[in-house]
Amino acid sequence: MHYYQTIVIGLGGIGSAALYHLAKRCKSTLGIDQFQVPHSWGSTHGGSRITRLANGEGNVHTQLALRAAELWKAAQQEVEGELLHQCGGIIVNNSLAGSFNNKENYFAHTVSMAEKYGIEHEVWHAAQAREKFPALHFADDETVLYEPTAGFLRPENCINAHLQLAETLGAEIWQNTPVFDIEEISGGMRVHTNRGVVEAEQVVLTVGPWIGKVLLEYRQLFKIIRQVTFWFAVDDWRQFMPENFPIFIRPSRGGNKGIYGFPAIDGENGGIKIASEYLARPTPLENVDRKVHPAEIEEIYQQDILPNMRNVSPQCISAATCLFTETLDYGFLIDRHPDMKSVVIASPCSGYGFKFAPALGELIAQLTFKQPTSVDLNGFSFQRLVN
Repeated sequence: MHYYQTIVIGLGGIGSAALYHLAKRCKSTLGIDQFQVPHSWGSTHGGSRITRLANGEGNVHTQLALRAAELWKAAQQEVEGELLHQCGGIIVNNSLAGSFNNKENYFAHTVSMAEKYGIEHEVWHAAQAREKFPALHFADDETVLYEPTAGFLRPENCINAHLQLAETLGAEIWQNTPVFDIEEISGGMRVHTNRGVVEAEQVVLTVGPWIGKVLLEYRQLFKIIRQVTFWFAVDDWRQFMPENFPIFIRPSRGGNKGIYGFPAIDGENGGIKIASEYLARPTPLENVDRKVHPAEIEEIYQQDILPNMRNVSPQCISAATCLFTETLDYGFLIDRHPDMKSVVIASPCSGYGFKFAPALGELIAQLTFKQPTSVDLNGFSFQRLVN
């Protein structure tokens, strides 16, 4: 029987990063995924993810974002292909803006974090924002936070990079390998897979939307959310290239949640990517609707693109679904299993965590090896969800 110091189950954005940082500390590490990664069944596909440094969720998230930016840049120097592109980004605020990521006064908190941590930024009135980004519409009562270090990540490239770096350090990777069961044994854990049984001192669970299948007794603590992303054609693609157009986060008016989007990162034929929080809805994992319906395309175009953007065609080039795994308070879960102390659970994202991936991978490795953690983990505890 194969025995490892650490096994990571689930090799998406967070799992692949955890595997890499564990491989730096481990004599023997195994990463397992039920699919060939990266894949389109979970949370980390679709060509792009927003990254930014100032985070309205507070100090810990901003600290993680700053550390992640360092680690993304370091990884990009070691592999081929683009991981991080800092094209600049904006967050829009208006008098009717509601919460974002379950945080009230999100805009003000984000500005506060930028000021506190010395993150380069500017706060614009609507007229300034119109002059800078004429393809976006800004109402007179809107204020805009501009962060030049914001941008986007290439999630598939990022996952491949972390796996490649982990393998270079000696990690073993099993893909297309479902895990049937994990059980506690004397001195560690036993993992049953379709390739046989393996054992480890510790197991890290980074299984994304499959968390409820692995932790059946705690599945009520998580919601699986179906999110839809759209790519729309534009009239002048050069106007929407990253050098001319930012990533953006905008609250909807009238109580609906916000929208977010990206420049034309793939050039002339790629279009711009946009998604809406109000189209993100709970779904049973066993019966996810993977089809994007014409009514969804029409809804986002009429409600969010026409009022807020210029020179965007109604032609939807493509659309895709992905799954978010949300905790009850939209916070992260990074903690030891309450009953199996050789298991670390990391279900951190709630739809907004990919940008933190390398810093979270480092944090998971620190927790796994009982090292001092780089940030305070109290806010990510298991206990807060079960009380």
